[in-house]
Amino acid sequence: MAPQWLAGGSFFSQPLFVVVLVGLGLAAQHAAAARMCACQREGEVELCLKQVEEMCVENGYRVNEQDNVSALFDTFYGMCQIQTSNVTQERIQSIWQDPFFANVIRMSAVYCKHPFQFDTDEVLSFIGAIGYAEFKPAFVSNRIDGVTLTELTVDDLTNMHLPLSPAKTFVRTKTALLQPMMPSLPNESLRIQFGALVRELYNIDELQFSFQTAFSIVMHWKDTHMWQQCRSGTESVNDGSCSYLWRPKLTFVNTRDEAEVFAVKSEFIWSDLRTRTVTYQIDVEGKFAAPMRFTKFPSDSQELPIHILRSLP
Repeated sequence: MAPQWLAGGSFFSQPLFVVVLVGLGLAAQHAAAARMCACQREGEVELCLKQVEEMCVENGYRVNEQDNVSALFDTFYGMCQIQTSNVTQERIQSIWQDPFFANVIRMSAVYCKHPFQFDTDEVLSFIGAIGYAEFKPAFVSNRIDGVTLTELTVDDLTNMHLPLSPAKTFVRTKTALLQPMMPSLPNESLRIQFGALVRELYNIDELQFSFQTAFSIVMHWKDTHMWQQCRSGTESVNDGSCSYLWRPKLTFVNTRDEAEVFAVKSEFIWSDLRTRTVTYQIDVEGKFAAPMRFTKFPSDSQELPIHILRSLP
């Protein structure tokens, strides 16, 4: 099971702390000039299998040796159980249906070249690799490059005279494969610096055991595989290349279930290619539940916690 972290207690008494996330260590290194992996290129499944086997061995696996499998590598356990020498041509033709290979494609976007950066020829090779070679003529005539690929909708594809059902499947597949992955450093933990600043505290309700607050959260971490320079705020955070920059997804555990009194008001993200670091800020307003005790009335004091859970990537 992938690790989670919980930021509990009171932000008022603990404004800054460091959270340690245990990342998934991988052997591949992100080159300065990104190139496609074999797993992203059409007709190179055998070479892809070889690269995966090398990755498994370099990270402490031996193919088909179950005892070497660490819980941290559950996601890729199946990959490291494949005996590449015994893979038949029939298996190769259907290999992309395997969910473990879907994860490898996602990894390739991080450790090799992200589809957003593909040129038109690379896009053609990529869609062939993931099982959509029949889309090639339409992609050629419309000059689909990586930026356009990432933005394609079902309507776009049907307007290119592609059948509706395969178009829907393609968009679902594309969306899944382009989901950002959590950064990982070989044999290291991912450390996220986490700070919170409370800007307002109001509507403390002793009868409803709740309070409202407005606060900012700032997170900072190192991402050695990032490839995009971002200086984005609010709406543009989820546009273009910055939308593929991984960021923690936070769940506010003790919010009141009232959409009208909880909202992320703004988001900002900054990435620095020189230092390979990312800073992410969200500004939140919300209503939160809090246990309260009145045993020393009228001299009671209350802790008003905000509990935060990082969702799985």
